[in-house]
Amino acid sequence: MITDLRQLLNISGKVSSRLQFGVRIEQGLSSHTIDRVKDVLGIPDLQLSAALGISAKTMSRLRQGKRRLPLPVGDRLYRLAHIFALAQDVLEDPARAREWIQTPQIGLNNRIPFEVMVTEAGAREVEDVLTRIEYGVLA
Repeated sequence: MITDLRQLLNISGKVSSRLQFGVRIEQGLSSHTIDRVKDVLGIPDLQLSAALGISAKTMSRLRQGKRRLPLPVGDRLYRLAHIFALAQDVLEDPARAREWIQTPQIGLNNRIPFEVMVTEAGAREVEDVLTRIEYGVLA
C-alpha cells in the first residue's frame, strides 16, 4: 500500500513509513497532488474542496504554479488518499473502491465513507470498517 499511496500523492524518492509521509506533508506536498487525488477518486472539485476544508476558489489558487500545499490541506489530502488506497487494497479494484467510498455503508450507520472521513475520528471509523471487511467480519 505504501507504493500505491506514494504514487497517488505523487511523491518521488524513498518513503516507506507513515513517519516519512509526515515529513513530506510537513515540507508541503506539490499542488499538483490535488488534481492527482481528484482524478483517481473520480470526484468533482466542489466535493474535494469541501473534504479539504477549503473553498473551491482557494483550491483553484493552490493549483496554480509550482506551489506547496499548506500543512492542513496536505494532511487532509493524505487522509483521503490513505483511505482510498486502503479501500483499493481491501476491495482489490480501484473502481470498486471509488464506488464503496461514495455509497452509504451499514457499518457507518448508512453514512457515506467519503463524508465521514473528513474528520480524523471519522477516518479511523472508515478504516475500522474496511479492516472488518478485509477479515470477513460483518461490516
